[in-house]
Amino acid sequence: MLWHKIQGAGGLVGAGGGGAVTFVDSVAGAGTISLTGVGANDLVIYMQAQGGNYGPGDDVPSGWTVLYEYKPDSFYVALAYAYGESSITVPINRGMLFAFSGNSTSVAPTFAFASGSSTTPDPPPLTGFNSGDGAFAGAALDGGSSFSAGPAGYSGFTTSGRIAGSYYLSPSSTEDPGNFSGSDNTWGAFTVRIPAA
Repeated sequence: MLWHKIQGAGGLVGAGGGGAVTFVDSVAGAGTISLTGVGANDLVIYMQAQGGNYGPGDDVPSGWTVLYEYKPDSFYVALAYAYGESSITVPINRGMLFAFSGNSTSVAPTFAFASGSSTTPDPPPLTGFNSGDGAFAGAALDGGSSFSAGPAGYSGFTTSGRIAGSYYLSPSSTEDPGNFSGSDNTWGAFTVRIPAA
């Protein structure tokens, strides 16, 4: 019984123990993209997109943990994460980094993925959020496309060409981001849970 009280008072890592995820920085583009203020244990989410012949296993840089890769025909999207990464050389057309602090380093991010054809990419609902967690929504478009807005209520809208992301720091237990707004019709979109420390 005493052990359970100590756990509750001190806060178990990744179990909603009183800490809260905060946003650090984001960047999107091609070539070398860099973030500022990233700490050694901060969670960095990397998303990339490319048209053409790229596919799963081709170009997520070493040292990153791949969550998902998607390739329907000539459109490739990948999602990965690492801790403490402040820069990356984007190996294909477009890449994006979002960094968060206050995250767990022992509980991995979870995600949901959806795809479709419209001008409003829609990250799907995801369950399992606890108090203090953060949510990331990302989307990518095929072709020579662009984004104009992220999901309503989400912050930090970051975009470069075919790729975009936003975040939310007060998710409900089931988080369902709204739509992105874009200019093309073939898309892939992610919702990610960022577990709090």
